[in-house]
Amino acid sequence: MSQEISDKGPIMYRIGAWYGYSFSGVLLIYGAVKVILSLMDRTYVDMMNWVGFLFVGLILLAPVMAYSEQKKWGHFGLIGIAGLILLWSAISWAGYESLVIIILSVVALAALLSPQTKNYLATAR
Repeated sequence: MSQEISDKGPIMYRIGAWYGYSFSGVLLIYGAVKVILSLMDRTYVDMMNWVGFLFVGLILLAPVMAYSEQKKWGHFGLIGIAGLILLWSAISWAGYESLVIIILSVVALAALLSPQTKNYLATAR
């Protein structure tokens, strides 16, 4: 059992992966719920906006899965995603919600750019 836990990589590597999975998962769940509610309410006008959330969640899932498989492009993609989320939250400031997303993005960027993550990805290839 302890061998399985140690094979998943250092904690900084796992923080980056869970940040990506949780952010893309939130977009997927939000889009799916809004599409289902649009269908049930018969309000088809805004449904394409919610389908867009589904597509963005699926697109964001690709670099996260590549990062989990220790691919170089997945690592750089996840850094780019966290940076874009950080920039978007700073530009569209909406109160404490934006502050929470900024803090989570900074922690994720620190984890993705940490020496432990870089060393783990360099030795795993």
